[in-house]
Amino acid sequence: MVFFEEMAYLNLLWCIPIVVTAFLLYFRWQRKKQLSFGNPEVTHSLISRSSGPFRIFKTSIRMLVLVCLILAMANPRMRSKTRASNGDRPKNLVFAIDVSNSMRAEDVFPSRLQKAKSITMEILDKFNGESVGIVLFAGQAFPYLPLTADHHYAVDAIRGISIDHGMRQGTSFKQALELSGLLFDGESASSKTICVISDGESHSRDFKRTADSLRRSGVKLLSIALGSVKGAPIPVSSADRSLFKKDKKGRVIISGLNPKSLKQIAGNDPEHFFAPGSNPFKLDQFLDVVYSDKGRHHVISEQDRDYYTFFLWVALGMMLLETLITAYKGYAQRTLNRTR
Repeated sequence: MVFFEEMAYLNLLWCIPIVVTAFLLYFRWQRKKQLSFGNPEVTHSLISRSSGPFRIFKTSIRMLVLVCLILAMANPRMRSKTRASNGDRPKNLVFAIDVSNSMRAEDVFPSRLQKAKSITMEILDKFNGESVGIVLFAGQAFPYLPLTADHHYAVDAIRGISIDHGMRQGTSFKQALELSGLLFDGESASSKTICVISDGESHSRDFKRTADSLRRSGVKLLSIALGSVKGAPIPVSSADRSLFKKDKKGRVIISGLNPKSLKQIAGNDPEHFFAPGSNPFKLDQFLDVVYSDKGRHHVISEQDRDYYTFFLWVALGMMLLETLITAYKGYAQRTLNRTR
């Protein structure tokens, strides 16, 4: 679709007929004045040999130049629509990492949290050129790393993650998902993925509505389950692993993997749920899902292109043409006069 950015300048086109009429009247008046001098037959012969058609040609060129300049000032623009999909856009990936006490359990080597950090760094090593962010959560969530394409900085930040970051214990998937979604603010032109890494120990199911809302807004949700269903005791601290958390009756607490919550976060899609256990993480499969076009939606964007320069170049070309023709006519006339 073609439109003009400055429509008001188009009103100047009404001046073209007036200018053309003025030129024609001037030429007529000039011709009459020339015929009024001397012998009418000789004067008419001289005028005919001068450039009547050439003057009309020059006037036409100048009118076309004026039209082009007016159109250039009005700035014609053409609007085109482009169709893009999630797979064509930059990828933004936010990791929501569980730092609750249960992540100290060692049913995966060396511990659930250390395994989570190792997997995250492994993903970053292959996630070149894309932006990543990190949210840490336990009983509450907080932004640990805003979206950044500086992966060296992100790796240093991951190395510093510890259970001590979870000031209030528990597991709030709802807050983790909400805060991860907020990290995407201002990133409307990008593909968005949230990856929750946890052992799934949560007694709340209030995250389902948040997860569904994120999926509807175009955010892809993945989950990585760490731990074993059989479970393991929870060390009291990272420094002393011989002491374990106990309940009120003095029994050692066994923390087991709860994959159900994490599968629900992933929308019960087996391709979006990963449970490596003690096996190597399926990195290629994970990246295939992040980069895949499954469930993508197309975005139609409009782009305007200016074409005022086209009319400026046409005007410049016609002025150059007039100059060259005038110079050639003068040269031809001088040559003719010398031969006489």
